[in-house]
Amino acid sequence: MIGSSGKRGMFRAGGMFCIVSLIGAAWWHSSSPAWQTNPPGLRNPIDQREQMIKELQEIKSLLKEQNALLRARDKP
Repeated sequence: MIGSSGKRGMFRAGGMFCIVSLIGAAWWHSSSPAWQTNPPGLRNPIDQREQMIKELQEIKSLLKEQNALLRARDKP
């Protein structure tokens, strides 16, 4: 059976492991070159805007279809 001092030591070791792991992960992410470059979609705002407009038009079309289906369902 592990005494209370042994349990505290294991708890401290586990806590230190978590802290070191988080610091290591944060350091690794901050040094990654992928975080320092812009994604391809953000490099050209004109293309990004056109893509957003197309997606919004598609959403509008789908909402019209959904509303028509809901109206047809609610009719007696």
